Amino acid sequence: MASFSWPVAAMVFVFASGAPAAAQQVIKLADGETLTISGFISATLFNDRGLFGQFGQGQNAEWAAQAQPGADQGFTDGDVRNTRIRFEFASQPMLGKWAPKGIIEGDFFGAFSNAPLGPPFGDEQPQLRVRLAYADLTNGRTTLRIGQYWSPLFAEVPVSLTHIAFPLGYGAAGMVGWRFPGIFFYHDLGKAGKPMTTQLQVAVMKGSGPAVGAIDVANNIGNGEASGMPQLEARLNVGNRGKNLSWNVYVVGHLDWKDTTGTGVIGSNATGNGVELGGNITPGHLTVHGNFYFGKGLGA
Repeated sequence: MASFSWPVAAMVFVFASGAPAAAQQVIKLADGETLTISGFISATLFNDRGLFGQFGQGQNAEWAAQAQPGADQGFTDGDVRNTRIRFEFASQPMLGKWAPKGIIEGDFFGAFSNAPLGPPFGDEQPQLRVRLAYADLTNGRTTLRIGQYWSPLFAEVPVSLTHIAFPLGYGAAGMVGWRFPGIFFYHDLGKAGKPMTTQLQVAVMKGSGPAVGAIDVANNIGNGEASGMPQLEARLNVGNRGKNLSWNVYVVGHLDWKDTTGTGVIGSNATGNGVELGGNITPGHLTVHGNFYFGKGLGA
């Protein structure tokens, strides 16, 4: 059998739907109350020549692994884990002008790699994973959100059908932030219906980081959680939507704390902070977007 050893770590031939098959159904529950069910089916059949290094070998594959098998590098597989489902409950105003809304969104990237959930049959039974789950109370201009949602620092997401949910560049190429449980506040500062928009966002979210020390590793307690302090973020958006030109710019501030020794050990908290600037401009059908961030202790 012929073998290949190439500097390029992986070659992939993917046979997949050109775009997710989106669907949406609105169900009336009562007077002024609706349940909207939406989502898409994503199915991929692929043949890999070599291995990927992150985050897996299917629809969560990112880049080629540095170390590759010396022989018999190819394998064929299939993946449907990027299939997504979303439930959105909405109601008419109940507290004066304030209306409630609840949303839960999930995909199927839950763990299946550990026995007995791996091959030969476990990988054909992917586990449901919660992406977003939150409740809103809004009067149109002001929204109070409680639950798990994207942090204000999570800004520019590369558009790629092959990297939905696992975008290339996360963490190192301008994509920082993630989704966290917390309390989120949104307020539109401008007048409704005007081309110019200004919005203030404030978020208080649970701490986050890798586990440090035997106690926290055993109990899945990250060093951000071990600090006993939240993550704090604030963001200001300014945009304008014109007939032939639209643009948006924003600035975000971030502050967090991490316990350097973990629970059960006397130690101090390390403070992390960051500032992010970014925006996008859309002249006609072309959109150009990007961002810049600077910080200290934003990683582990």
